[in-house]
Amino acid sequence: MKRLLVLLLSGAFLTSTFASDWATSEGSAYAKGNMFVSPLMSVVHFGGYALFDYGIHDAISVGGGVGYNGYSHNSWWRYNYVPIIVRGSFHPFNLSAWSEKISIRNKLDPYVGISTGWGIGWSTYRLSGLSGNSPSVGGFIFRENIGVRFYPTQKFYITAEEGGGFGLFNFGVGYKF
Repeated sequence: MKRLLVLLLSGAFLTSTFASDWATSEGSAYAKGNMFVSPLMSVVHFGGYALFDYGIHDAISVGGGVGYNGYSHNSWWRYNYVPIIVRGSFHPFNLSAWSEKISIRNKLDPYVGISTGWGIGWSTYRLSGLSGNSPSVGGFIFRENIGVRFYPTQKFYITAEEGGGFGLFNFGVGYKF
């Protein structure tokens, strides 16, 4: 068990013969070694975010992001939130079993994953001449991220994502290096 954990953490497992047989990036918009930079906006809990992802395998990427959102519960309370996350995502269109069956792999890259991090938050209030703030907003983040990238060109993409530690629904554009 200890050896398997060391292999997984070192990345050797992902580069072994076994790992390379189950995924392929041939003909796909996503591949090992790609870097993705995406500025996003959130619709629910309006905010802005920046994400970075890096392909460590033909079907797995890792990355992170930072952002800001703010919203008012009513005319008295204002919540401010700065999430800082790391994440890992799985790209199912690159599974070897599906690679020849999905003809739009060169334009569409759906992904699912897990995000974790910390949200720095604070709230401010204004009641009958009183005002103040409270650092009780924010805390540990552990969420799913489900998204898709659509490529009108080889390098630029349009993206939409649910969750990920940011707003409930996020959309934006991005560039693939």
